[in-house]
Amino acid sequence: MQAGRGVGGGVGGITLLPHRLARVFVPTWGDAEFAKIDRQLAEAVRLGLLAKKPDRPVYTRV
Repeated sequence: MQAGRGVGGGVGGITLLPHRLARVFVPTWGDAEFAKIDRQLAEAVRLGLLAKKPDRPVYTRV
């Protein structure tokens, strides 16, 4: 591997980004994922990153 080149020839491993993100983002959304978002918002409030939770949901169910 050359210096400054990621796997697949991308600079800094950019070509791997979709593969890394696939582990983070779920293909389907349900109650468990929405609950995780709500917990993350509550934690952001607790840490002072947000003044309060949004008045409306930050996601939409379809």
